[in-house]
Parts: sequence; C-alpha cells; structure tokens
Amino acid sequence: MTRFPYDRFAKDYLQELLSPLGSVETSKDVAGEVLEVDVYFLPREQPQIDRESLGLLGRFAQTKALIEPFRNPVTNSEVGKGRVQKRAIEELLALDVNNPFRSKAMDLLANLKTTIKLNQNLDIAILIEL
Repeated sequence: MTRFPYDRFAKDYLQELLSPLGSVETSKDVAGEVLEVDVYFLPREQPQIDRESLGLLGRFAQTKALIEPFRNPVTNSEVGKGRVQKRAIEELLALDVNNPFRSKAMDLLANLKTTIKLNQNLDIAILIEL
C-alpha cells in the first residue's frame, strides 16, 4: 500500500489505461529484490483497444514494461505551469464525454482531490493539537 496519494493516482491511472492492452499489476514484488515496482505490464497478443489511442504510452505497451511514475506532488507554484500538464488537460477535455478513458480519468482525479483534501485536513488537525 502506498503512503502517497499521487503515487496511488499514478498507479490507478496507468492500470486503467493499460488494462485493455494487457496484464497490469501494481506494487509488484521483484524477485531477488527487497523493493517492488509500481507497475508491471505484460502486453496481450490481441489488445482490446488500439495502442495508438494512448500515444507514447501505447508505444511503451508493445513490450513488457516496469513503470515507475514520478510520485512527488507538485507545489502550488508548479500546478498548471508546464506545457505537458496543459496538453494533458486539453487532451482529456477533447475526448468525447462518453469516452471511458475520460470518465475514468475524471473519477481518479476526483478521488485524488478528495485524498489530498483529507490529508491536508489531517495535517492541520495534527498541527492544532501540537
């Protein structure tokens, strides 16, 4: 289990995107190691969706992959500043309202927002008690 809400979000998001293309395991123990990888992906011979629909991630999904998403939260000054973030938001909003990727991404983002708010409230409550 992860302690970082962004880490959990990244794992859930990658699992949703990659599961139509193959087997996805999150927090997988690696043999001979004390560590675990965040996402282990094994492609299907006959994927359920076109890999090209996932762009660069779809190209990664052509072979077995170990994926370690960046887990550190962005700071308030970084939110929305990057071109990649802006493009990701534009691409998400450009998807058809009925697209399952859009609805799942929106659900995951809502869960992340709730988790962050809860963690912030807990942090504030702990500070008040001190």
